[in-house]
Amino acid sequence: MQNEITYPNAEQIVGDFEARFLPLKVSGPTDKDGALEVKAARKEVRNFLKTVETRRVELKSDALKWGQNVDKAANKIKNPLRAIQFHLKEQEEIVSKHAEKVAAEAARVKAEEEQAERERIQAQADENERKAAELEAEGLRLEKIRLDQQAATQRAEKERLDQEAARVAEEGRRVAAEARRVEADQEAQEEAHRAEAKRIRGEKKLEFFNREEARIAAEAEADAGGYGDQENEDAQALTDLEKAADYFETLLSVELPVVTGDAFDATQNVHSLISSHLAAVEKLTK
Repeated sequence: MQNEITYPNAEQIVGDFEARFLPLKVSGPTDKDGALEVKAARKEVRNFLKTVETRRVELKSDALKWGQNVDKAANKIKNPLRAIQFHLKEQEEIVSKHAEKVAAEAARVKAEEEQAERERIQAQADENERKAAELEAEGLRLEKIRLDQQAATQRAEKERLDQEAARVAEEGRRVAAEARRVEADQEAQEEAHRAEAKRIRGEKKLEFFNREEARIAAEAEADAGGYGDQENEDAQALTDLEKAADYFETLLSVELPVVTGDAFDATQNVHSLISSHLAAVEKLTK
């Protein structure tokens, strides 16, 4: 048997392969030339691997034969020993297998009891879950009833509030219309009063001028000096009263604001006071 293990020139060849082939790389998926170069290098490495395998089988052939002879010599001793060992194992297993059988039966019974307990616990859990689901469903049903009742109450309340709001709005429109009607009536009455007052003043002015014209004509021959001074004073007084009457009429022609409460009372009082002053002035111009 050979003792020396040799692979002629293997280290040099492997070193050459490493230097030549490891740097080889393709530039990308379309590099066909690079792929051919890599394939050729791989074929060269594969051929040398076959050479190494052939040498390995060659070196191992003597060792294989020697090992087979060693095995034959050992088996001549081991076979009788195995027979003795088998006999002893059979005797030992008579007791051990019985113990194993007892232990297996005990384990089986224990496993069945544990399985039954697990099934009982699972059944109890399923029952508890079913009851919980029923309670939850009942709670949801009652909650739905409560929410439906609450929604119905809210809808009824909203409808009542809507009706009340409509009633209030209608009442507001009615009050506003009544206020406009009263205001229009007041304005019409005041306009009629102003027109009547203006007509009366015009008549009084015309009557005054006619009377004065007659008086002047009748007293044409009187002393114009002293009498003329009195006439001028009367004419000036009449002019001032007419200015005052025009002022009061202007105030009364202003449209009264639509107000309520204390403001309404104050507005009416002022309006009545101006009307009283106008009546007093008109009385003086008669």
